[in-house]
Amino acid sequence: MKRMISLLTLALLPTSALAHLELGTYQGVAADGSVCSFEVLRDWHENDLHHGLNHRGEIRAAGYTMIVSHPPVVDLEAGTVRMDHDHLVGVTGITKAGVAFVIEMDHSPGNDGPKSFTVLKDDYMNSALSTRSSCGSLTHVEE
Repeated sequence: MKRMISLLTLALLPTSALAHLELGTYQGVAADGSVCSFEVLRDWHENDLHHGLNHRGEIRAAGYTMIVSHPPVVDLEAGTVRMDHDHLVGVTGITKAGVAFVIEMDHSPGNDGPKSFTVLKDDYMNSALSTRSSCGSLTHVEE
């Protein structure tokens, strides 16, 4: 009976209970005080199943377009398959480097969206060319 109630509760959760991205631009402030931003092109759940592991967002930032999702957290000992609800992460390979885009989510009361992001470029051949930039205090910009 408890399992049935738990499943029913999950099925009735509003979509807003899951972290989401609004289409359009999120803008914030970089450490040097400059304006920084990223754009959400699409937001969806794979197979139309509203589960955090299926959440996807297509974003454009720092000259890259990539798909972000909640990183899985698999514990073989405990037999659990969960997700990191506090982050959306996308990675892509480019010539001689890997690029990661990490969004930190805000789940405080009245909020359910991005609060900061970091773009990390790891140059495999020359670490002096590797870069990291962060952007905080994000707000969704109405267009």
